[in-house]
Amino acid sequence: MEKSKIKLWKIIVSIILVLVIIFIIFTVRKAIILSSIDNKVSDYENNTKNIYIKSISTTSEYTLEMQRYIKEDVDKLIIEKKPKDGSIFKVIQIDDEHKHKVYTQKDEMKVYFESEFGGISPKPVRGSHIQAPKGVTPFASYTTLINAGYSDNILQRILSSITTKIKTVKIDEKEYYEITAGFCSNMIYDKNIQKTLIYVEKDTKLAYKMVEIVNENGEQKENITTYEYKFNEVTDENMKEPDISEYKVQN
Repeated sequence: MEKSKIKLWKIIVSIILVLVIIFIIFTVRKAIILSSIDNKVSDYENNTKNIYIKSISTTSEYTLEMQRYIKEDVDKLIIEKKPKDGSIFKVIQIDDEHKHKVYTQKDEMKVYFESEFGGISPKPVRGSHIQAPKGVTPFASYTTLINAGYSDNILQRILSSITTKIKTVKIDEKEYYEITAGFCSNMIYDKNIQKTLIYVEKDTKLAYKMVEIVNENGEQKENITTYEYKFNEVTDENMKEPDISEYKVQN
């Protein structure tokens, strides 16, 4: 009887050990994939001086189009929100070395506002995994690319590797990682989002599409965002500012 119990416990321990090993193997695999995405996208973010990024988000209530032009130290962001009622909301934001400029249009009303960088409001630095230089406060940074593998530290990497699901899928003959997002430290989570799927192109590590499954008044709906990238194609023409004479200047 004792021998049977010992044998049973050995079998149970062996099964648990096998399951633990499988869990570790899958977690390490996911950590390697997420780390490779993080490194590649961070390299784009930190070293690319000329890039165009376009995203189109579609929900049940509106379409949101964002276009970003980056050329050297100038960053131009165009945001257009198109609600189903046909109203117009558009923002053009331009940051150069010295100023933050905002051109806003709400239907027929156009307003311009600007502020200068410096003093207690230094210009934010574009970059991923960058730290404030010693003794420099305040310090602000921002990123422009969706980084599905981002983690601030090793503990966050482990947590995201455990909570994230990754599989390979083919879309239009290209291979993508389909990442069912778990914890990611640079993403904002809405309480109504039940699941987030991010499709990352294997070769470039850039996000191609994001699908959010949301709960709207008890009904499941999909919010879909698609992404487009162009490198070294932004021209001076793209960086031109709107005609300020069409806007009311706000002090």
